Amino acid sequence: MTDGSSSTSRWTHITIASTDRDDAVEQISAVFSPHRLDVVGAADDLDVRLRARHSDELTVAELSHGAEVVVHPGLLSTYYEINVPLVGTTVTRNGTIEVETSPTRAAILAPIAESHMLWSPGCVQLAVKVRRSVVDRALEAHLGAPPDEVVDFEVGFDVGSGAGRDWVRAVGLLRNAIDAGAPELVVRPLEELVVGQLLIAQRNNYSLRLTGAPRPVRPRSISRVIDLIDADYATPLTVAQMARTAGMSVRSLQAAFAEHLQTTPMEYVRRVRLGRAHQELLSASPGDGISVADVAFAHGFGHLSRFAAAYRAQYGESPSETLRR
Repeated sequence: MTDGSSSTSRWTHITIASTDRDDAVEQISAVFSPHRLDVVGAADDLDVRLRARHSDELTVAELSHGAEVVVHPGLLSTYYEINVPLVGTTVTRNGTIEVETSPTRAAILAPIAESHMLWSPGCVQLAVKVRRSVVDRALEAHLGAPPDEVVDFEVGFDVGSGAGRDWVRAVGLLRNAIDAGAPELVVRPLEELVVGQLLIAQRNNYSLRLTGAPRPVRPRSISRVIDLIDADYATPLTVAQMARTAGMSVRSLQAAFAEHLQTTPMEYVRRVRLGRAHQELLSASPGDGISVADVAFAHGFGHLSRFAAAYRAQYGESPSETLRR
């Protein structure tokens, strides 16, 4: 067994080679997440190899097991995983959907559904891990509002042509830049390209909003309320106060939010608060002395337990788990 790692900027380079199942599972779990590995073929054929570039937001790796195996990652919770066979095939189940993958057909594992995969002998996969928060951030930047539900991609992903093939090429560009030690000026835009291209290339529950007909321009009254929330989101706000800012009745404001933002005024406030709290927890350093309670109260949440429940529902992990990363 060998385990080597080195670091460049935000990215850690990790290599693993092991013929011991338990050892391989333990090491790979540290890069992806805890999982179970069952060897279907001859145990002597097990030869696990991983080469990964890993950061808090993305992981780009090549992984093989040698033998025919079944991998049970369970519920990913905090991230999406896109698996592209470079050699061989898999049968992948995510939730109730099962797809056969090959070098031209990948699989996207959603964070909110149980998964398992049967790898053919000698299968080698490109495995890309993208944190939910990164996908949410990309959506918010494009749509102008925090996402109101978890992004749900179709599991089967055509990567043999069109936009799917372009996505694989974008991943290759990012991988090469990281391996070459390229500066942030180069790497950051490539990270954004990988996430943005994924949202465009694979059908999901936001596809119409991302690629459909242009949405109507928001009325100036709604924009004034959004500006008010963005500027002072931690201050207690009532629907009546927001209605006065908009210059309309409470009922009219609620109808306008439903039409233009597909949510209610107070739910929009909650989403903005959650998003800002999430960013602060991500950026906090261990030596800052910041607690989850500090962040919750600073962002307008008066009940810590309610904040924690809403946070887990949105990001798939507790606030304390984010703070510890």
